[in-house]
Amino acid sequence: MKRPFISLLIPLAFLASCEFEQASHGSLYGYWHLIAVDTIALDTATQSASTISSTDLRQQRLFWAMEGHLVEMNDRDQQHSTLVGRFVREGDSLFVEQLYFSNRYSGDPEVTELPDLLPFGIDTVKPRLLIERLSSGDLALRSKNRRLKFKKM
Repeated sequence: MKRPFISLLIPLAFLASCEFEQASHGSLYGYWHLIAVDTIALDTATQSASTISSTDLRQQRLFWAMEGHLVEMNDRDQQHSTLVGRFVREGDSLFVEQLYFSNRYSGDPEVTELPDLLPFGIDTVKPRLLIERLSSGDLALRSKNRRLKFKKM
């Protein structure tokens, strides 16, 4: 009786370890502190971005938490509503889609207004972000008009 259980348990343990390796491979997953938002100008010919202005956010406690295909954007100072949603990573691109307010009492309404996204550095309702830099401690994402800089917590 114990032998079938053990023979079933070993493949499950192997699959779980493979999933863990795959999930931890990228270092995109984790808790990221939004430390700066740069307004940029993008040269369409060379795809290079030059900074026009920069907003230092290190003193604010704005965070993105990413795990699996879920993202949570929260303000630990409680000045802005917490947002939750899904993201898809395809190569060097990150697509944030289906963002909702984290409010169970009102049924987690979908975010449709840009002012609700701006505090978290997002300037469009369904952004496509280019992953410019990704290391164990730093992340830089770029949209058409902005560069978001993060430190991993």
